[in-house]
Amino acid sequence: MANTKPSIRKLGGYATYNEFVLPLNDVYVMLTRFANQVAIVTGGADGIGKAIAKRIATEGATIALFDINHVQLERTVADFTRQGFAVTGHVVDISQESSVEKAVQTVAETAGRLDIIVNSAGIVGPTSTKITDYSVADYDRVYHTNLRGAFLMTKYGIKAMEHRNYGRILHLASIAGKEGNPYMTGYSSMKAGVIGLVKGIGKEYAETGITVNGLALLLSKRL
Repeated sequence: MANTKPSIRKLGGYATYNEFVLPLNDVYVMLTRFANQVAIVTGGADGIGKAIAKRIATEGATIALFDINHVQLERTVADFTRQGFAVTGHVVDISQESSVEKAVQTVAETAGRLDIIVNSAGIVGPTSTKITDYSVADYDRVYHTNLRGAFLMTKYGIKAMEHRNYGRILHLASIAGKEGNPYMTGYSSMKAGVIGLVKGIGKEYAETGITVNGLALLLSKRL
């Protein structure tokens, strides 16, 4: 079995955590931050979702990967299992209510809890396309995954978290939703919708132990 822990080397009262030098206590906290917690990561079979899931697993959580791509999902689950992570894979279409409801219930009931959801699943849709050339079918497709999916994951995630009055939900939004990227009608408007969803539901649950947040990513090329 491969070593699942990051590269750590003690230096007196400090330690290197990968390339960082930190106090030993801080390193310990990072390695156990999610111990005994259960996390769902959507879009977890590949890309950003996979990287997020690996980091959370490295810090002690049990991971449930949700993805529509069953082939890549099986590969990622096998890869994580070889690394010693506690992981399960679930073929889920987050745009479909019955699929989301069943999968979230399965995870929560099997583990006896649900602490974290990171909603990383999403599609870009057409780019470099004027709104007059943007098809309704493409717009609906982006809506179903990016906004309807975010709504469903939040709704059923909170239902699974409410009885313990604890949970952390994070949606991956985008600067495109905040600023509005031209020629990306579907993506920009749906990510703006995700930001609105986060703000609204975050306020609904502001006085509880459940938090709902968004992270507006900006992808750029290194020159």
